[in-house]
Amino acid sequence: MATSRRANRATAPDRAGTPHSCFEFPATVEIADRVGCGVLEPTRFLTISVTGAAAAALPPTWGQLCIWQWHGIVDQDEAVFDNGQSCHVCYYIPDGCDLDTLADAIGQVLHSHDALRTTLEIADGELAGQLIAGSGEFPIEIHVSDPGDAESVADTIAKELSARPWTCREWPVRVSVVTVAGRPDFIVTAYNRLLIDVQSMESVIDEMSKLASGRGGELVPRWQSGQETRHELAPAGAAISDRAVRYWRTVLTQCPPSMFDFPPPPPDELRYVMAEMQSISLARAVRVLRKRWRVPEAALVLGALALVLGQHTGHRAAVVQLFAGNRTDRDRRRMLGTLLSEGLMHIDLTGASFAVIARGAAKAISAANQFAYCDPAAVAAVREEIQLSRGAFLDLAVYYNDMQTGQEALDQSDPVEPEPEERSANGSGLSAPDTWSGWDRAWQAKVTRKDIRLLLTAQHGATMPLLLFCDTAYLSRETMRLLLCGMERLLVAAASSGDVDGADLASVTGVPEVARDAGWVRLATGWVDVAATSEVWRTVTGSEACAVMVEEDADGHRLVGYLASAAQPLFAELHQQFVAAIRGRDDTRAPATYRWVATVPARPEDAAAWARERVLSEDDGRG
Repeated sequence: MATSRRANRATAPDRAGTPHSCFEFPATVEIADRVGCGVLEPTRFLTISVTGAAAAALPPTWGQLCIWQWHGIVDQDEAVFDNGQSCHVCYYIPDGCDLDTLADAIGQVLHSHDALRTTLEIADGELAGQLIAGSGEFPIEIHVSDPGDAESVADTIAKELSARPWTCREWPVRVSVVTVAGRPDFIVTAYNRLLIDVQSMESVIDEMSKLASGRGGELVPRWQSGQETRHELAPAGAAISDRAVRYWRTVLTQCPPSMFDFPPPPPDELRYVMAEMQSISLARAVRVLRKRWRVPEAALVLGALALVLGQHTGHRAAVVQLFAGNRTDRDRRRMLGTLLSEGLMHIDLTGASFAVIARGAAKAISAANQFAYCDPAAVAAVREEIQLSRGAFLDLAVYYNDMQTGQEALDQSDPVEPEPEERSANGSGLSAPDTWSGWDRAWQAKVTRKDIRLLLTAQHGATMPLLLFCDTAYLSRETMRLLLCGMERLLVAAASSGDVDGADLASVTGVPEVARDAGWVRLATGWVDVAATSEVWRTVTGSEACAVMVEEDADGHRLVGYLASAAQPLFAELHQQFVAAIRGRDDTRAPATYRWVATVPARPEDAAAWARERVLSEDDGRG
C-alpha cells in the first residue's frame, strides 16, 4: 500500500480532533442520530491472531493519566469512553495490494506496537494501570462498495467506527476495509484517545503502507509505552517532573486564581456554545506581525486572547492552559500512545504595547511546553498546596489550542505585504475587521470531566479559523462575539499601524469590562465579593460574632477575618475549612489574616470599628 491518498475529509483529523488537544467535541445530535443505524453493515469479518508479543502490567503513563482526567468515564463496573466522531483516519489503497497482504501488514503492526494491544485497568472509578496483551484476536470489518461510492462509504464507516463507545477492556484501535471488485480500496481506522493520539495513528498507517507495499517498516519501535512508563518511574523521569512542578508552583503562586471572579450571567438553555470566526484580515495581520516582530503566530493569537479576556474580566494578567504534545525528541515523535498534557501560562497584560504583550505570550508558550511533561498527580498535589496557602480556589479553566493547520500553504502563497491593487483606503491592505462567522454548535450537558470556561482553538491558514468554546454560565454569546471581534480589531490595528500602545488597547478592541457592584473589591491578583466572603466566614465559624473586612496594604487591598469569641480560635483549622468551603467558587477568597478580638463592635458593618477592637491574637492560618 503506497502513501498516496485520495482527497478525503477523513485523511486528516477533523478540526475538533486536533493533534495537540486533550479535548474532543461530542457529535451534534443530527450526526449522532445516524450512528449505528445499520445501513452499512460489514459483509464479513477477517480475524487476525496475535501471538508471542510482549506482555506487561504497568502503572499508567503521565499522558494516559492526563487524558483520563479529561475523558475517563465509569459506568457501573464498565469503563466507557465516547470518542465522538473525529478520532479516525481513512486512507486510499492504490492498486497492487490484495486483502491478504494488507491483513498480514496489519498483523505485523499489531504485534510490533505494544500500545495497540493495551487496555486500561480501573480501580474505584479511576485509572490504575495499563495491561499490555501478548496475544489476542483482532477483528477487521470488510465492507463491499461500488466503484463510485467507495470514498463516501469509507467516510461514513469512519464516523460510525469512531462513534461506537469504547470500553477499557478493548484494544484501542479498530480497522475496517472497503473493497471494490474484490480488492481493498480504502482502509479505515478508528482509535481510542485514552490510549492513542492522532500522531500515533498517522505512524500506524504509514507503517502499514510500507509493509503492505513490500517496502518494510519499523518493526522494532525505538520507544514504546512500556518504556515510557519505566522512564517516568525512574530517577531521570522523576527529576524531569520535579523541575516541571517547580515551575507550576511558581506560576500558581503568582497568577490570578481565576479569570472568572465576577457576577456570572444567566446561562443559555444549551449552556455550552462554540462560535467560529474566519478572517482573511486577521490571518494576514498575523503574518505581517510575525515577520515584523519575529513572534510566532501562536503567540500573537494567544496574546490577543489574553488581552481581550483580561479587559473583559478586569485583570492585569491572564492565566491560560496550553495543550502540549510532548513529542520533542526522536523516540517520542515515533512512539505510539498518548503523550498529551497541559502546560500552564502566566501572561502579563500591563505591557507598554501589544508587541510587548505578544512577546510575553511567546515566552509563556515556550515555558508551558517545556514544563508540561510531568506527573499529573504531582501537579494536582501542588495545586492543592497553593490553594491552601493562597486561600483561593485555582480555577484554571481557560485553554488555548494551537493547531498550525495549513500554515505551510499560507506561507508559500500569501505575500507578507499586500499587493498594490489590494490596498484599502488606509493603505494597509487589511480590510475592515469584524469578520463574524456565527455560531457553530451548542450542547446542553457538560462535554468533558473537566470544567471548561473558555477554549480557543486557532487553525492557521488563509482565513485562520478561530473556534471559541465557552460556558455561557460565565461568558454570554454576546461576550464571545465581542472577544473574537476584539482580537481581530487588535491584530489588524497592530499590523496596520506598526503596534498599539498600551493606552490605546481598550479603545482599539472595544471590549467592555464586566459590571461589578460596589460589594466587589479588587485585590492584588483579582476580585472578591466581600458580602459572599463574609457569609462563608460565618458558616465556617458557626458564629454571627465575626466579619470579613477590607484593609489597604502595599498591594492595594487585603481581606481580614475577625472573630469575637470566649475561647481562642484555631485559625489554622478554620482556614482549612474556609478553603474547603470555597472549592469551585470564583467569587470568594479566604482572608489574608485572621484576628481574634475581645468583643463585637457597636457598628459591626464598619471596618474601622473592627480595627479599633483589642486584638487578642492574629494569625494567617497558613501554618
